[in-house]
Amino acid sequence: MKNIKRESGDIYLERVEDAFWEASCEGDWVNFRSQSQLSSEIYDVVEKTRKLIAKGKYEPAIEIAFAIMRNGVELVNHNDDSYGYLGSIMRYGTELLDKLVSEQLDEDCRELFEDECWECIDKKLFDGWDWHADMYGYLAQLAETPADCKKIIKRLEKDPKLQSDFYRDRLHSITLQLKEKSEGSKAAHEYMMKNLQVKEFRERAIKEAIQQKDFPLAYRLCEEGIAIERYSATWHQLLLKAAQSEGNRERIIEQARYLYLEAFVDFKDYYTILKTNVPNDSWPTFAESLAEDARESRRTEQYANLCACEGWHDRLLEFIDACHDIRILQEYESILLPSHKDEVVELYVKHIYHLMEDSRNRSTYVDICSYLKHIRGLGAADLVATTVATLRTKYKRCRLLMEMLNNAYC
Repeated sequence: MKNIKRESGDIYLERVEDAFWEASCEGDWVNFRSQSQLSSEIYDVVEKTRKLIAKGKYEPAIEIAFAIMRNGVELVNHNDDSYGYLGSIMRYGTELLDKLVSEQLDEDCRELFEDECWECIDKKLFDGWDWHADMYGYLAQLAETPADCKKIIKRLEKDPKLQSDFYRDRLHSITLQLKEKSEGSKAAHEYMMKNLQVKEFRERAIKEAIQQKDFPLAYRLCEEGIAIERYSATWHQLLLKAAQSEGNRERIIEQARYLYLEAFVDFKDYYTILKTNVPNDSWPTFAESLAEDARESRRTEQYANLCACEGWHDRLLEFIDACHDIRILQEYESILLPSHKDEVVELYVKHIYHLMEDSRNRSTYVDICSYLKHIRGLGAADLVATTVATLRTKYKRCRLLMEMLNNAYC
């Protein structure tokens, strides 16, 4: 590799080396205080290195990043990182490398980066860590010629560290990237379709099938994914996307119904999809069936949402009363207040008494005072006074509660 004139960042490289030396000068063991000081010093250097990158001074930035990685992994391998200081240092290093590999490096800097990666791989500096695979990932991003790509693929296939199931998906992802660069999109697609056990590949294949309007293929790939990962929402979401793209109402309803009952996020969106696609004359019967299943599902809050959406306020109040979940009451309070203010206030009072039977500590008393203040704000001052009087009589031995009630309602 050609000699490159060293940049002004040399001083930062020296600071990195000195900081690691000072932290470990008394032996392999580095105490938590020294780890904290080291992390702060490296963070400061990294911030200054980002400015070098912004100015196009890539060579010193590459050297600094790899110096952080090389020295950092030595400490990670020999020290307790309970406070996460050493992990943060390694993250600083990888963040610099991630930034650098995305820049338009000249030939000399690209070679420097590649040489550093190969040295880390050959010396097994990151043996047992994900950073070992990261080096191959950087090389794949830097590769420019088919010969470069084939060299990396050959090393990937022979690297025993990447043959375990833990690294298998990463190995395939890097290989796909290299094949796309060196052999074109057709070869890459064939490789992807032969390795659909990689979740990322299956997702990409489904999205491509949808884009190409090959819906039978999209459905098949989704159904295979469901068979492999029964409780993963990913394949149901992609199946719904395919059905929507095709305009297949039956499948749309089937998948939106499943996701409404089972999804942990965005389940309210699926209600809208169902409402849009189920025929109006069939909706009442469908909604009742959906409500029955929602109440028996793992995610009973979907039942509360359905009651709110359908205007079943009495059923919603009954459900909240039965489950003692104040979060659901708070979520739907604004919907219930116009027609059921008294019932809402009564549910807060019931919850207060439920709390006192379940747990008596400072946190409970703070919550109780907060609820009392809230229902007084709803115009139920008389009920608040009655509730406070009952608490003072029934729980007079709870000194902290009495003090807090006296301070708030004396």
